[in-house]
Amino acid sequence: MFRKVLAKTGYPIFVGAFLVAALLLASSSGARAAFHRNPFVRPLLEQRAEVKRKAKTTTLDHLRPPLNALARHIRTREPLPPGQFRAYIPYYQRVVEYFPSMAEAHTILGFCYAASGDPEKAVNAYQGSIQVNPEFFWSYYNLGLILFRAGRYDAAASLLENAVTKNPAVTMRVLYGSPAYRQIMASDTQFDYAVDKALRSGYREAYELLVLSYERMGQHPQMLQTAVRAAQAGLDNDGRFSYYAGKAAYLVQDHPGAVTFLRESIRKDENNADAYRVLGLSFQATGSEDLAGQAFRQESVRRLRAEGELHQGEGIVPRIF
Repeated sequence: MFRKVLAKTGYPIFVGAFLVAALLLASSSGARAAFHRNPFVRPLLEQRAEVKRKAKTTTLDHLRPPLNALARHIRTREPLPPGQFRAYIPYYQRVVEYFPSMAEAHTILGFCYAASGDPEKAVNAYQGSIQVNPEFFWSYYNLGLILFRAGRYDAAASLLENAVTKNPAVTMRVLYGSPAYRQIMASDTQFDYAVDKALRSGYREAYELLVLSYERMGQHPQMLQTAVRAAQAGLDNDGRFSYYAGKAAYLVQDHPGAVTFLRESIRKDENNADAYRVLGLSFQATGSEDLAGQAFRQESVRRLRAEGELHQGEGIVPRIF
């Protein structure tokens, strides 16, 4: 009955006045907690929060630029001019401002900064994402990539080690449950991007950057262990990680182990000239000169054909997902 009377006599005004007065009275933290638990007050607070959320959503709907170019970039990997990515920054800045607990919004903002040529701001955005959700793979991947490109291999390795240990199911739940990602997907009628396959390729690239980080720091035992872990994770279809494991084994002077890894790499990709070169060196180290000569000849054939160059990490770029 009390609610009906209020509805006829300015209920919204009463609610606002009541909440302000009560909040002023509940000045201590204990009083505030008790106030928020009050069974009469709680629905009013929830109503106020919902009104604010709807107002923010309406504002964002007005600010949102067309996202089809961004969706097409994700789907096709076709490059966009930096100015195109800069056009998305004000919108995602506002999303992060309104919904700071949305980790994926921080990640998209970081991507737009990185693609616009502003890695410093990208780093801040990715760090914000990690603080909000420390289980989201793509934040670690992108931040690790930026630091790798900057030559900060130790910091990159720490982030990439974190990336490859994240549960992919958690990231998949974020991807499919996020309004920010659903907006992008819905903006392109031809969006048929396989999110699960893309995530798997992201793990493969994170492992590769991690292997290369250890190699460039001269930490060859860690390089070997990481390459083996990647292969055991089922990411060695093209023999890439068998090659890295073979190279690392050679560098730690495990020459028989290097031969085993490199033969597996060549079995999966017979055009890898680099694998033949390290195989030849490994045979030389074990005194097998004839086998070493055969391996070096195979390397020369592939070099002459301009085949078999392993572009180590060169094609790895920042990604939204």
